[in-house]
Amino acid sequence: MAKKPGVTRRGGQAQLVDQVERIVRDSGDPTGLDASRWVTAFPDALRPAPDGRRPREFMRTSAGRAAVVRLAAQMQSGAHA
Repeated sequence: MAKKPGVTRRGGQAQLVDQVERIVRDSGDPTGLDASRWVTAFPDALRPAPDGRRPREFMRTSAGRAAVVRLAAQMQSGAHA
């Protein structure tokens, strides 16, 4: 899960990519994980929130990105808020 040469992480996705790498490393086998690719697909893969918005929409603001990071942490621990 080392960073690839020439690949830069922009915006709020960097924190989420780092978090995904940590979650997989701590919880299982990270072999073959492309955290950047997973994070790119993740916000569209989840069901919309009760208000109809998908996580991708939350990634546009710092408060929204923080909410998505919290969601990923909850996914790891199995907690639901």
